[in-house]
Amino acid sequence: MDGVVLVASGMSYFRAYPGRQRAKVLPFTQGIAGITALLGVWPGWGFGGRQARGIIRDWGHASRHGRFPRLGGLDADAALRSVHTPVLAITVDEDDYAPPGTVDHLLGKLGAAPVVREHYTAAQAGEPVDHFRWVRASAPLAARIAAFTKELDATRHG
Repeated sequence: MDGVVLVASGMSYFRAYPGRQRAKVLPFTQGIAGITALLGVWPGWGFGGRQARGIIRDWGHASRHGRFPRLGGLDADAALRSVHTPVLAITVDEDDYAPPGTVDHLLGKLGAAPVVREHYTAAQAGEPVDHFRWVRASAPLAARIAAFTKELDATRHG
């Protein structure tokens, strides 16, 4: 059986962020989208590295509207509602880019998918983690993902 693992992955919809962070996300994402539209590329000035115009345009749209733009004529949100693939969604301590509300918003689009939610902590990692640093302390997380894939295999062959 196939599966999806999301680690530190949410949707950048500004209304999904908590408190004061919400007020910062919209101008941040739209500023980057505007600069990218003018330059034809996001040069990576302090965020995300160099990115293609289309990537940033779609990200800006999702950040503003809370839904994905139509992609090649496809309603991506409608397509996500029909996904039945099991999902393991892992949030991470101190993640300001993908806090739980943004993960909730993304997972809410997967109406038919069985979802397992977990949270990866600094205590589990043995060192501080956040949106980026979890990768350097990922051995326990890798073990959990391996267990998830074995659970999927057991379901398929069970």
